[in-house]
Amino acid sequence: DIILLDINMPGMDGLKLCASFEIMRSTLENNFSLMWRQAEDRQQLHAAFVHDLRTPLTVLKGYGEMLEASSDAMVKDTAKTMGKHIQRLEDYIETMSRLRSLEDSVPEYRESNLQKMLESLQSSAKVLGVCNSDCLIITGCFMPNGPFQCR
Repeated sequence: DIILLDINMPGMDGLKLCASFEIMRSTLENNFSLMWRQAEDRQQLHAAFVHDLRTPLTVLKGYGEMLEASSDAMVKDTAKTMGKHIQRLEDYIETMSRLRSLEDSVPEYRESNLQKMLESLQSSAKVLGVCNSDCLIITGCFMPNGPFQCR
């Protein structure tokens, strides 16, 4: 069924009003199409990014596991540190592959062990060589051996 509307507006004829609505409709259609294409492009880029990261991480994980079998204590320790950081990257990739958009995500609150986090920060600082400068000092009641200072 076709419904006809009779719209009378002082100072504006019906053709001008219809033309304005058509411009508005066309603009909305174009904007929606553009947004849809951008969302699809983002998903494709995201999938490629996740895939390209997983392959080298798998190789590094394999090498790390081989190094952990070494009889040299320093090599084992380095392999263990590598394994922790590789696991962090794998966890990040997994989270990013499940996440479609930040707007759709709900924060996940959980208790964390602050001591472990500070120890991890200290370990990362040593590996990154931050200890060669005086830019990192960790202090607080959670440091049982006193403040950690990179100097």
